[in-house]
Amino acid sequence: NLNLNFGNLSNIALFRQAYNATIQDLTLTNVLNTGVRYTGSLIGYGDQVEITNVHVAGIVRGNSRMGGLAGYVRNSNLTGCSSEISVTAFGDSHNRADTGGLIGLAYYSTLSESHNRGDVNGYGDNTGGLIGKGYDLDITGCSNSGSITGTGGGTGGLAGILENVTVENCFSEGVVTGEDSYTGGLIGYLFGPAEVKSSYSTSTVTGDLRVGGLIGRNSYQTLISDCYSTGSVSGTDIVGGLLGANTGYSTVTNCFSAGPVTGISETTGGLSGYSNWDFNIEFINSYWDIEASGQTDSDGGEGRMTADMTYPYGADTYLSWNFTSTWAPDVRYEVNNGYPYLGWHETVISHL
Repeated sequence: NLNLNFGNLSNIALFRQAYNATIQDLTLTNVLNTGVRYTGSLIGYGDQVEITNVHVAGIVRGNSRMGGLAGYVRNSNLTGCSSEISVTAFGDSHNRADTGGLIGLAYYSTLSESHNRGDVNGYGDNTGGLIGKGYDLDITGCSNSGSITGTGGGTGGLAGILENVTVENCFSEGVVTGEDSYTGGLIGYLFGPAEVKSSYSTSTVTGDLRVGGLIGRNSYQTLISDCYSTGSVSGTDIVGGLLGANTGYSTVTNCFSAGPVTGISETTGGLSGYSNWDFNIEFINSYWDIEASGQTDSDGGEGRMTADMTYPYGADTYLSWNFTSTWAPDVRYEVNNGYPYLGWHETVISHL
């Protein structure tokens, strides 16, 4: 058991601060930690830390920069970790939650093969299943299955807001609810240069402005490839099955969406709600299911009927997709309801 209740202090965790450290093969259960900022179960503030095979469960509460595992890490590596922490950040005077299921703030770091199963509630900006806010990160093989709720801007199944990142082989399948702008099944707000590849969301996504099945807002020098979303998406304005807003210098390649999409405004689309075509946007061999989405229009991508998008797939659908090493056909309708799925999917699921 770990019970650290210091509602008037920051840096609350088993290790309040960790520098140039290695932490591995550790399990913390029945955690109940409370602090103002930089609060987690394992680390409050960490720099140059190697964290491997650490698993935590319990409750973490505070105002901002909260994480199930760590409040803030930089120049660090996190591998093979998991959290079943219920995280709640009540927000600070700047309306920041900066709260994640594993890490609140993460800079200049790598995260691999790590997973969140706890619920995350952020009363402010930047709330995510894995990370609240991240900059200059490599994220590989990570996932979220908790319910994520944010009242401010930037709410995502994996991350609230990411900038200058690579995300690969990641997924989210928990419920994602945002009450402000930038809500996405995987990422609330993605700002480049950034690349998201071979990742997906089955999350049910509900938001207000700029809501997407995968990404709420996708902006500036981003590459999205071999990704999909199949959960239902609903919002008020700028709502899309894959992307809510697509606002500059971005390329979307070999992606699809196949969930119900509901919006009040005209900027509601099967694949993309809004794309700013004045700034070099491309959609290449990317599709949405007209019947499943209930949307005949999209600001980008190509609409197809369900029969064309599910096995045995239409001759003019999934053109030039790699069904040898990236995608797999759902021949028996057992993995993705007949839609293609990513080849790594079954291996990762079996290890969760």
